[in-house]
Amino acid sequence: MIKVTIELWPHGYEANKLLLGTILIANTGTGTKSRGNYDVVLMNKKHTKPLRIGRVENFPRLSKNVYHLLKKALENTL
Repeated sequence: MIKVTIELWPHGYEANKLLLGTILIANTGTGTKSRGNYDVVLMNKKHTKPLRIGRVENFPRLSKNVYHLLKKALENTL
């Protein structure tokens, strides 16, 4: 699973950070070695419920990096 945490650091100070949200990207295990399928969940800042749920299918994981996966996950979920 890939977890992306989005934080606000007021005035650049980590000590004062505020959690804005979390993105979870989980491999479904239904793809192939070269193509992956992923479930995507955008969580609210309190992690009490999903804001949105999506999916990435047939992602070329050997030729694209994690940032391409994140971009596709956001595009498909938003």
